[in-house]
Amino acid sequence: MLLANSFANLVLNIWTFVILTFMFTFIIILAPQLRDYSLSFLARLKRKFKKSDVKENKETGLEEIIKAAG
Repeated sequence: MLLANSFANLVLNIWTFVILTFMFTFIIILAPQLRDYSLSFLARLKRKFKKSDVKENKETGLEEIIKAAG
């Protein structure tokens, strides 16, 4: 019983080590790439929707709703 318990504990420790290693590898290697991608995505969104464009879109959208309502 003691041998089986220690073997199960060893397997659990190894499995935990493997999971933590993969997690830290993911964070160290992929996090900067994900950050660069998200920053470029945000920059594209900012270029696509400038504040003046959003104001104009809101105003024209409101006018269209008023016209459609009667």
